[in-house]
Amino acid sequence: MRIDTIFDPENQPMNIVGFFSGGASSYLAVLEKQRVYQREVDAGKIEKLPFRSSIAFTDDPKASGIKKIEAYGVQVIKNDLEQYHITRGLPGIRDKKARREMDKDTVREIRETFDFDNAESIGSALNELGEFTDFALLSGYMWYLTDAAIDSFEVIQNVHPADLTIKNEKGKRKFIGDNAVLDAIVAGQTYTKSSIHIVTQGIDEGPLTVQSKALEVEPEIVQWASELKKGYKNTKAVISTLLANKDEWHIVDYSSPMNNSAVGIREELLELLHEEYSVNPAEADTIIRVMHYSEKHQGKMKTECDIPAFIRSVELTAAGQLALKDGKVYMLDNEKWTAILNGHQLKT
Repeated sequence: MRIDTIFDPENQPMNIVGFFSGGASSYLAVLEKQRVYQREVDAGKIEKLPFRSSIAFTDDPKASGIKKIEAYGVQVIKNDLEQYHITRGLPGIRDKKARREMDKDTVREIRETFDFDNAESIGSALNELGEFTDFALLSGYMWYLTDAAIDSFEVIQNVHPADLTIKNEKGKRKFIGDNAVLDAIVAGQTYTKSSIHIVTQGIDEGPLTVQSKALEVEPEIVQWASELKKGYKNTKAVISTLLANKDEWHIVDYSSPMNNSAVGIREELLELLHEEYSVNPAEADTIIRVMHYSEKHQGKMKTECDIPAFIRSVELTAAGQLALKDGKVYMLDNEKWTAILNGHQLKT
C-alpha cells in the first residue's frame, strides 16, 4: 500500500496559519516552540526550521490572544463574524451559506496578505491548483469551517479538550462541541484527555493524530456527578439554563466567602431552578459546584493536555511521520507505517 505523508519534510519549514477566537494558548505554544527551534538554527544545531507561522486569523477583534501573538511577529487578520453578517445583510451567524461566504473571504484575505514572492516571509504558499500547500491550526476557534476553508489547505488540525475515542450508544463520539469538558465530568468520567484531530465538515469528527495524557478528575467531583446521575433527571436542562445565565452563576463561587450581592444572586438562581425544574437547593448547589470545577479543570487541561498534544502533532506532521489515507491516520515508527485509529498516545 502506497503511503503519502501529509507533509514532505524535504519542504521544511512547514508553513502554518493559526485560527483562534480567544486566548489561543495552544497556538501560542507552537509559536514559542518555533522560537526555540529558531535558536537551534542560529546556533547551528539544526539546519532549518521544521515549521513556521507568520500569520493568524481571528473572528473576534477583541480576542485576548491578539497582542501576545503579534508579539511573536505574527500578523493577525481580524474579521468580526457577527459584524460580517450584519453589514452584508446575511442570515444568522449559524447559517451555513453565510458561513461559507465568510470562509471564502477569509481565505482570500489570507492570500492577499502573504507576499508570495518572498519565500522567507510567507506563512504559506499556493500550489498549481491555487490551494495552500501547508497547514492551518485551530486553537480555540469557536466556529466550524466550511469546505471553502477546508479545501484551501493540505490539512487543518484542531485541538479538542475531550477523549474523542469515547462513543455514545449510537457509536458516535460522545463528548463533542463547546461544553465537552463539562459534559464528560457530568457524565461521571474519572479522567479527561485532549484530542488532536484532522478537521472535516463534521463537528469534531475527523481522524485523530495525537491524544494527550489522561488528567484525573477529583474523586469528590466524580462522586457528586454519580449522585446527580442517579438521583436527578433534569441535570442537563439545569446546566443549559445556567450556561445561558453565565454571568450570574459565575458570581456564585463556593471557593471563597460570598458577598451580599453573590448571596442574593445565588438565591435568585435557586428560586429560578426550583420553579423551572423542581430542583432542590442542595442539588442546584452541587450542579453549580461541578460547573465551576469543570472550568478550572479545563484551564488545567490547556497546559497539561492541549499544548503537549498540539505541539507533538505539529512536530510529527512536519517531520513527515504522519499520513492520511482513506480517512485513516498512519504514523511512521521504526520505518513502518501503522494505522493509529485512536491517535498517537502521549504518556506525559
